[in-house]
Amino acid sequence: MELRWQDEGGQPTRESYRVFLKGDGEQWQLNPVSFSEWLLEPASDHHRPDLPLSSAVITQLADDLLRQESTEEAHPAGLRHIGLAWGAGVKG
Repeated sequence: MELRWQDEGGQPTRESYRVFLKGDGEQWQLNPVSFSEWLLEPASDHHRPDLPLSSAVITQLADDLLRQESTEEAHPAGLRHIGLAWGAGVKG
């Protein structure tokens, strides 16, 4: 997910890319090491139309990060879902 901040004039000041990984149960992890390791493995493409492209839980977590990392000079400018990945090799 891409998180964006802007100044008081609406000019972009910074952006950050984050990975949210759902582990066992309803627990979510932010930028887990296992995801970085999984990216190094060979991939195979599979079409999964039954999976949602976004999640209210992920959106709430990202909104919380936007608020937490805001400063007097950098105000939340929004977030954008930029991808969805799944794989048996990624452990929570």
